Amino acid sequence: MSDLIRVQCPKCGGTMKAKAKKIRGGASMPCTHCATAIVFESESREDSIRQALSHARRLRRQALAAH
Repeated sequence: MSDLIRVQCPKCGGTMKAKAKKIRGGASMPCTHCATAIVFESESREDSIRQALSHARRLRRQALAAH
């Protein structure tokens, strides 16, 4: 199982992949296309941000359950 999650930049729409452990509430990462800071907040208006957070939480729970 891959721990990579597709993340879409809310500004430019570019997509990139990030490890689930790096996608947490309050964390941020620069867009690899436009360098905009993508901030992961569960209250975000952007569906792509909320979906990435949800997917990352699910993958982390699965990884913990497997150990």
